[in-house]
Amino acid sequence: DQCIVRGMWVSYVDDEDEDETNNEYFYGLDASSLLSVLGPLLETGQAPRLRILGIELTTISLIETRHLGLDQKWMDRVRDKSSRQRQMLMINRVNCQSKCSEVLKPLDVLLCINGNIVTQFTEIDQLVHGSDTLALTILRGKKVRDVIVDTDEDRGSDTQRLVHWAGAIVHEPHMAVSQQCRSLPSKTYVSYNTYGSPAYTAEIAPTSFITHVGDVETPDVDAFVAAVRGLSKADGEHVYVRLVGMDMIPEVVSVKINTHYWPTAELVRDASEPSGWKRVSYT
Repeated sequence: DQCIVRGMWVSYVDDEDEDETNNEYFYGLDASSLLSVLGPLLETGQAPRLRILGIELTTISLIETRHLGLDQKWMDRVRDKSSRQRQMLMINRVNCQSKCSEVLKPLDVLLCINGNIVTQFTEIDQLVHGSDTLALTILRGKKVRDVIVDTDEDRGSDTQRLVHWAGAIVHEPHMAVSQQCRSLPSKTYVSYNTYGSPAYTAEIAPTSFITHVGDVETPDVDAFVAAVRGLSKADGEHVYVRLVGMDMIPEVVSVKINTHYWPTAELVRDASEPSGWKRVSYT
């Protein structure tokens, strides 16, 4: 017998609590949320072209929206749309690398997308998917404003290149990182350090950004690779590395060079390789 999938049971993890442990919750995800992705995939067999708006939203009541300056005409329009769930959507966070980050700000209230009043999260997915540009109506500073924003393409795999240096894994910040930061100290992000490596000993912590190697600034991965390849230090010598954490607090650490056991190398996505990745060694 054929069955119809109505939804999925999904686990979610929130921020750490006072005991420094993550809390896990389980909620149902309606199958309709997946149709915009699965529909084209099932029909054509090709990966869907998924567009997203780089914002995080939360709900507020109509009373709160009125206190923020929404006039009575807009209140009536929202009431006419839905007699049960009378709420609005407020921007809680903006992805600092998204195209809309220069237009939208936290605490903006989202009123309309392409002329359609939005009050539910599911409506966002339906209106944003497949659109390169959106006409938004927002409430900011007690004034209703019309703005044009570009959407971002979600390819499902942000990381195309990994650099392994001194036991640290370095790459450009992926979407989850840019969602957590108001701004990026650099685009040289440390996601992991190997136990016992020079990076581990020097406490180059994961979730930090490398801004300088020695006196050389490293705004991106290309600059970082050039900086570490250009080091004149021999094995056993130290180099100062400047870091900035996600809390935006800077620090300086001293890394002991050891290219014998911890050589510099890259992994680059390459569809022609059996594994999908090509290794490039420098030392």
